[in-house]
Amino acid sequence: MLPAFEFEIEFLEAVIQPTSKKHPNFKRLLKEGESTVRHTDAEGKVFFDNLDQGTYQVTEIKTKDGNALLKEPIVFTLPFTMTMQEAQEYQNVDFSSAKEDVGYTNKWYFYDCLYEVTNNATFKMPMTGDDGKWKYGFIGFGIVMAVSAGFVICNTKNKKAKKRKHKK
Repeated sequence: MLPAFEFEIEFLEAVIQPTSKKHPNFKRLLKEGESTVRHTDAEGKVFFDNLDQGTYQVTEIKTKDGNALLKEPIVFTLPFTMTMQEAQEYQNVDFSSAKEDVGYTNKWYFYDCLYEVTNNATFKMPMTGDDGKWKYGFIGFGIVMAVSAGFVICNTKNKKAKKRKHKK
C-alpha cells in the first residue's frame, strides 16, 4: 500500500519577498522558515502546491516497512531554471507551464515541476531456518554440565572420606 510514506517540506529561503498584490483567494502553503508534513496518496504521489519562489528542502520522514528512508533530503529552488540546451537533454520537459526570459538570461523558468523519488528495500540477511533460540540450548547444556561436575566432585570426596574411615 503506497500511502505509507510521509514527506516534510521546509521553506528554507525566499528568493523574492512576496507582495500584497496576490489574488485574494491565493493561500501560500508556507512562510519562510515554516514546514509541513504531507502523506502520499493511494498512487504514491505527494503534492506541494502554492509555493512561493525560493529554496525548499523535502525530507522523507516515514516509509513502509522493508524500505529505507532517503539518505539525503531533496533541496530545490523554485522556479527551476534551464537553458533550452539543458531542457533538450531531458526527455520529458513540459514547456506548457514554463516561461522564457527572452533577451535577458535566455533561460526557461519552470514553476510546475515533477520530481520522481525511488526507494530501495532494506537489505535483510538471509536466514537458514534458525529462530535464534539455539543459545538457550547452550545455556541449558552448560547448567547440566556444571551440576554434573558438582555431583562428580561431591561423590569423589565422599568415596575418599569412606576409604579413610575403612583404613582406620
